[in-house]
Amino acid sequence: MRTRAAITALSLSACVGASQPDVEIDFGGVCYALDLALRDPEGLLPGTEVHAFAAADPTGAGWALITHGPSTLALQRLPVDPDEPPFSLGLTTSERSNVRLHPGPDIGDVWVSHATSSELKIWRVNDDGVIATHDFGTSFPGLGGAWERRLLFIGREPVLLAAPDSAEGGTVGFMLASLTPELNVNMLWELTFGGDCVDQGCIPSSYPRIHILDIADADGASSALILFEFERAFEGISTLTTGVATLQVDFSLNSGLPRALKREYFDLLWGHTITPLRIDPGEIARDDSGYYIIAGVEDTGVDDPEVSVNDLLTDRLIRHDFLASVSGIIARLPKYTNSHLLQLTNQVGLGQAFDGYWYAARMVGFTIDFDDVDAIDIAEDGQVFGAGHNHVFIRSAEVSARGEIRCGGPESK
Repeated sequence: MRTRAAITALSLSACVGASQPDVEIDFGGVCYALDLALRDPEGLLPGTEVHAFAAADPTGAGWALITHGPSTLALQRLPVDPDEPPFSLGLTTSERSNVRLHPGPDIGDVWVSHATSSELKIWRVNDDGVIATHDFGTSFPGLGGAWERRLLFIGREPVLLAAPDSAEGGTVGFMLASLTPELNVNMLWELTFGGDCVDQGCIPSSYPRIHILDIADADGASSALILFEFERAFEGISTLTTGVATLQVDFSLNSGLPRALKREYFDLLWGHTITPLRIDPGEIARDDSGYYIIAGVEDTGVDDPEVSVNDLLTDRLIRHDFLASVSGIIARLPKYTNSHLLQLTNQVGLGQAFDGYWYAARMVGFTIDFDDVDAIDIAEDGQVFGAGHNHVFIRSAEVSARGEIRCGGPESK
């Protein structure tokens, strides 16, 4: 449903910033247009509370995280097999925010993780049901201090990442572990990043907060791409810096050892004097030649002369281009539009959800394709979450559904 009203709505809400360098894009095999569809107009699982969904393949088949019985979390296969009951995770519904569903790097696979400050458990499911599970407890990374632990993929290989919740002395160390097919820890490494300042006159710094925001979807070939938030403090200076950085991790083909590259972004730094100032939202998605980030700061309700009203009302959309080795801001997006990134097979779309509609447009290099915007009706309070394989999970208080982003050719423009 491609209408002038939809084009106008997304155009006005995008508030595009200054023009950026042109980037040559080869559109062979890439969508010329995005067509949105609602897979479950009557609801994903009517009568069942659905908390999350991950697609296992491009058809939209997959697994849903549901409440089963009075207060138990379980996995439900979709399409539903009437002869197969939901699989209980052995967790209560109070743990639902600590459970993540991850579309795997292989078609048919979905991975599930339950991570808290004291527990880490992983399940791998496919057409045969649960094919592997492992309870790590507190054994990873097996070091003192508070750690945030996440599952990610380098190519097709599952790995664990542990990020500290803070760091002293300006040096940040992440822990990385490769896993065996049985999901046991195989090898363990530390990825250490020092401060950018190396002169003798450097002001000592620390990181009061570090938090993982998002991880780019696995595609079976690429390096892992992690988006994280940090708060940096300098000794003797009252102004703090809250910012967003990426960690790109892969394995060397020669040595088999992990390699990591950390990037910070000038356009994603906020100076402030209040504590805390947090990043919300924080999303990342990649295409064939780079990646996109949406990030903004949340309103703490406390006035701060260093934080402008515009910063509290808008999020920032930036791109990093691998070929040109440049990063730049594309747009400032009003928070009421609930802007989000749409991870497609080899490109990225910009989605927005407000006033009972879900909008989508292609990202083309450093620009948004305003000439071709699609929109469909959703619930007024619908929230959109990436679900992998060109699908999203649309959740509202009354009903949940799968949304699909279909690829249109030149004739659909």
